[in-house]
Amino acid sequence: MSLSKCMWRANHSEINKSDKEQFYKKLYLINVNDQNLFNDARIKGSINLAFNEIENKVKNLNKDFKTIVYCTDYACTESDRVAKVLKNLGFKNVLIYRGGIQEWYQLSLKDPKDYPFEGPATTKFLKRPIEKMDSDLNSNEIQIINAQDLSKLLKISANK
Repeated sequence: MSLSKCMWRANHSEINKSDKEQFYKKLYLINVNDQNLFNDARIKGSINLAFNEIENKVKNLNKDFKTIVYCTDYACTESDRVAKVLKNLGFKNVLIYRGGIQEWYQLSLKDPKDYPFEGPATTKFLKRPIEKMDSDLNSNEIQIINAQDLSKLLKISANK
């Protein structure tokens, strides 16, 4: 099994107006990968959020909005950690997309309309076979969303 990189970046300020404009309506799509990986590959409309700055960056966000967190792939557990922190901060509707950017990228190659993707996608792990696995960090309090349901949700949210 090959693990992808799940690193945190450390020097970002509170989410600014241009970041907020990237959000889907009534939905936050949060990529928790390091800045370089975020720049290389992300679900269209995502914002990047460093773990060590969650409390400062999300304090002014609407905690009633759906908040979807994703990382690199099924092996990455950082999305679980961030989702738990968001729940503890009072976010009411947090979901985890476990397939991460690796699965989304591969789906976008087959169907770019249903799986909107941004970035040059030069990172090698994106093209590796997907290895599904369960995380022991998730509890019943945080819902998991699959790629197909996330795609539908993003379409609905973009059209509101």
